[in-house]
Amino acid sequence: MSPSFVNTDAEMLYLWIRVIGFIGVLGASAYFLSIYAKKKRTRVSTIKEGEIVIADTCSLGNRQFLMVAQYGGEKHLLGVSSSSINHLAKLDNRSPASNDLTSDLGEETS
Repeated sequence: MSPSFVNTDAEMLYLWIRVIGFIGVLGASAYFLSIYAKKKRTRVSTIKEGEIVIADTCSLGNRQFLMVAQYGGEKHLLGVSSSSINHLAKLDNRSPASNDLTSDLGEETS
């Protein structure tokens, strides 16, 4: 009597389907958790009156960050370290591309 390989092939296929399904569930969970964390971190769309909101951050390493803090319609660039917070600049609401365009136009007309 020869051994039947149909049963072991079916079991192997079922095992691979379970492994791929588990990896898919883990990937979907990681994707939705990252979306949730991003929404929680940037709450710019739900700014309340009189509330300071961190609009963006950039890590510089060794617990040092650049942060954009928004209060109402004003944005400020802050330098934050473990021992201090420094106000670096008040930011315009215009985009950098429009600033370059207006400065180029101003130089041509002068």
